[in-house]
Amino acid sequence: MPVVLVCGMPRSGTTLLMLMLDSHPHGLMPRGRVLQTTSDDWIHGVSNRRELDQFLDHLYTSDYLHRPPRSSQQDLHAVLQPNLPLTYQSLIQRINFHDATIRPDSDFFWGEKTSELIWKWDILKNNLDNPRLVIVLRDGRAILSSLLKAHSVAGLETNLYQWATDYNNFSKRVAALQNEPNVNVIRYEDLVTQPRPVLQNLSSFLGIQYHPDMLSYTHKARRFTNDPKRAMHKLIQEDPNAGRGIAWQQELSPHIIRISNHLINESLAMWNYSALPTPLKKSTIRVQLESLQYKIAINLYLVLKYNIPGIRPSRLSLRLEKFIGYRS
Repeated sequence: MPVVLVCGMPRSGTTLLMLMLDSHPHGLMPRGRVLQTTSDDWIHGVSNRRELDQFLDHLYTSDYLHRPPRSSQQDLHAVLQPNLPLTYQSLIQRINFHDATIRPDSDFFWGEKTSELIWKWDILKNNLDNPRLVIVLRDGRAILSSLLKAHSVAGLETNLYQWATDYNNFSKRVAALQNEPNVNVIRYEDLVTQPRPVLQNLSSFLGIQYHPDMLSYTHKARRFTNDPKRAMHKLIQEDPNAGRGIAWQQELSPHIIRISNHLINESLAMWNYSALPTPLKKSTIRVQLESLQYKIAINLYLVLKYNIPGIRPSRLSLRLEKFIGYRS
């Protein structure tokens, strides 16, 4: 069975796809970032008790603790130690299967999702058996809209310039990998408008049998019940929303749309995302001026928020929040 690595930019639909795969009767997609946090140091596996102790110490100071269900470090040690030595794949698989109360020899595909896996692919593809990298692409302007809305939920501050750099670098990486035989690229927009054929094609790529339960994923949303940022994942409690594809045109301020479009224009064109509607277009000089105003506004906002202790929200800071997109 394949090891399924799902990756994409934050807010690009990877959580949705993870739950769809996890809803397969023979699928296991835990939330944690075990592969991401351990592959650099433990790709050789563990050969003795001392290395197992070191690995578990590493694991239990990572994001692993945020993914239910959880075992104590001592319990997991007792499960793994009789099977030493363990290859890296067997080590991670046994942890995942134990957490899900599945026998280690069960015929299940498994994996994880995180944006960082695309940068670790060269390591993972050479050290895992039958790995499959699934990349989720999404219109960057829609991602930005989702990130800015997340600010009001979780305080995730987004600087357009750093975000654009990350998006462009990710797009270049996808372009470099898209023709590899074990890599599959899907578009978020296709996933929510035609989920069944997209999942059927994906199942064929993974070498598994498509199952209609993959579209009945909303019950899996309960795993976020105790997550302090659960409001960020509210859309996974609903059926795929085809209208999300162009909702950013109404959710983002026109100047934010123009600036972001300018910064990631080449990446948008690379993946055939639509140009700006004519009413939103302005001259290059106008966009450059708006960009300068944005830079001043976000830097001033951060100074007010972090460098002046005890300051109360002021009319100025509220206006700045609105201008940089943190308030509608």
